[in-house]
Amino acid sequence: MRFPHLFQCLSTIVLGVALALSGCQGTEDDDAGNASGDAGAGSDDSSGFVDVPSDLLKPGQICVPNVDVKACVIEGGKLAMICNNSGTGYVERVCPGEDPNGSQTVDAQCRTSEEGKASCTTCFPGDRACLGEIKVMECAADGSEWAVNADCENDQPGTVCTGQVCEKLCDVNVKFNSYIGCDYWGVDLDNAFVPGGKEGYYDASGAQYAIAVSNPPDSPLTAIVKVYQKNIGDSGEQEVPFDVDGNPMEPVELKPGDLHVFKLPRRDVNGTTLAPLAYRVESDVPIIAYQFNPMENENVFSNDASLLLPSALLGRDYVVMTREQTFEILRGFITVVAVMEGETTVSVEISDGPTLAGYKYPDAPDEEAIPIMHAGETRMFKLQQYDVLNIETNRPGADLTGTRVLSDQRVAVFGGSEAANAPNDARCIDIDPDTNKGVCEYDGKTTCTDLLDCVGAGFNTCCADHLEQQMFPVKTWGTSYVATKSWDRGKESDIWRIIAAEDNTTVVLVPPPDASLSVPVLNRGEWFEFESRKHFEIHSTDEDKPILVGQFLAAQDAPEPNVGGQAQADDAGTGDPAFILAVPVQQYRTDYVVFTTAEYEDNYVNITIPAGASLSIDGDPIPAGYFEIIGSGLYSVYRQRFKNPGPHVISSSEPIGAIVYGYDQYVSYGYTGGLDLEEINSENPFAAP
Repeated sequence: MRFPHLFQCLSTIVLGVALALSGCQGTEDDDAGNASGDAGAGSDDSSGFVDVPSDLLKPGQICVPNVDVKACVIEGGKLAMICNNSGTGYVERVCPGEDPNGSQTVDAQCRTSEEGKASCTTCFPGDRACLGEIKVMECAADGSEWAVNADCENDQPGTVCTGQVCEKLCDVNVKFNSYIGCDYWGVDLDNAFVPGGKEGYYDASGAQYAIAVSNPPDSPLTAIVKVYQKNIGDSGEQEVPFDVDGNPMEPVELKPGDLHVFKLPRRDVNGTTLAPLAYRVESDVPIIAYQFNPMENENVFSNDASLLLPSALLGRDYVVMTREQTFEILRGFITVVAVMEGETTVSVEISDGPTLAGYKYPDAPDEEAIPIMHAGETRMFKLQQYDVLNIETNRPGADLTGTRVLSDQRVAVFGGSEAANAPNDARCIDIDPDTNKGVCEYDGKTTCTDLLDCVGAGFNTCCADHLEQQMFPVKTWGTSYVATKSWDRGKESDIWRIIAAEDNTTVVLVPPPDASLSVPVLNRGEWFEFESRKHFEIHSTDEDKPILVGQFLAAQDAPEPNVGGQAQADDAGTGDPAFILAVPVQQYRTDYVVFTTAEYEDNYVNITIPAGASLSIDGDPIPAGYFEIIGSGLYSVYRQRFKNPGPHVISSSEPIGAIVYGYDQYVSYGYTGGLDLEEINSENPFAAP
């Protein structure tokens, strides 16, 4: 939730203005060498200073500390001779006034009355300050009081006071680089359509895609949320006219704490394509957005979810993480969305191939075809706002992890798979280039020519599941991560991937999940995968060489392939692969709002907490005795099952990390609970064609 944090930050802005106005309040150093005047208690030194009753003074004092004003340094200015901290003399200080809330000291004006008595006013004429976050107040001409200059709440809805003016909350929010925003882009990413079931097929691709939006509980304003689309041939966007049931889709009003799920008509991506298939979510105040693909898990067995990132904080430099293709018909993909007006040029350097050929849009002429791309090949694409460029694998074993995307404008990028396996026990390894034969990795002896031979030998851990995550721009990657094991179902491991943004990146694990495990030195786009049932830390040893870390939840039949189809006692017993991007420690936050759905039997959260920090969930404090210490001891993890679906508020005294995930029979979902999106690294420059 950075909403409490956002409004704490708004208060900080207001306080910063107040402190900038108020100047120095003096220190004990003022008592030595800076005191002026030697008048005794109750005396009049003919300066116009009011006599101080002797019963207000302590022995040795000649004035009331930090209160009495002897004279104005400049009439009508901010400086006055004010009683020092010990009451033994007078020092030159800024006149202390009071802000409209009565809680902070601000600059005031020094005035001398007709009787020659000096005093400080309430505020300095013409200065402005906030009354809470709803009104801009201006100091009166005589400095005696604050008066309303602008009523943000009633006269300019959707704005807050930021010190001088009413400013749109969406504009203010961007300054805090948070996952809470006002403009998001969602895509109904390619999902599985496979034989089986009562109908003869399982159609996850046609199941209900949804975008869930939440107005954080501590927001001071009601949000108005709209969803837009653009059709092929349209000159501009339009509000989505009807929901999936054909009902008119009106703007949604979200009061603080409210949640709404937009069940949207089909605009699913299918295969390699380039077409205006994106949805845009717009709110007049900052909200949180997620997408679920699909929303419900009944009879589809292929689900995942993703946190959506505000368009203002997207990037132009990405390295994509996804997963390898296991079967002929279930492909991995990378997806790029043009979010800016005008034409966006995108450069894609593919990491593995050959990719699946496709078309720019249905029924496009042959010259509009998207050709096959081979490993290492770079191709330029021209996108218009709302265009979705989707590139898919075209052979079992192909993996687009490490694909590089550069653009001349901000874009949204997703990585995932129609359905993929985790763990991948069916890999064919050590292939001899002369004979084109290798062995199956699982047993190290079964002969194979490709992954499908090992799948056929029964070495595939069932089952595959849909994967998707919106990628973090390279500029937001960090160098330190805390890896936390998902809630144990059986004796399954989580699968971890690490990608490097720069050449010669050295990564260490603390402690190593296995004594023999070490990460090789990685170059830009290279990645390393391993399994673990433990919590641990991941660090790049060079602060200028950030990394991206992905977590894959294991399949229901994990940890081992159930060769012969027999369930084992150690099996996870529920769930299936899901994809979650880990959050770098540098992007942790003190507060989150996360969402869980009633469509899954079990929903969980993992929260990473620094040593000594406090934690609460939905207002309930969590005893530190429930925290599990990790690695060096700098962090712990708290894991909890959510009993009630819907939004949940997580807060801490220190920045923390959070992931959310859920299980049901042969299906799972998972997503990053939130993060800051501070620009930590510089982006690689885009080279125009």
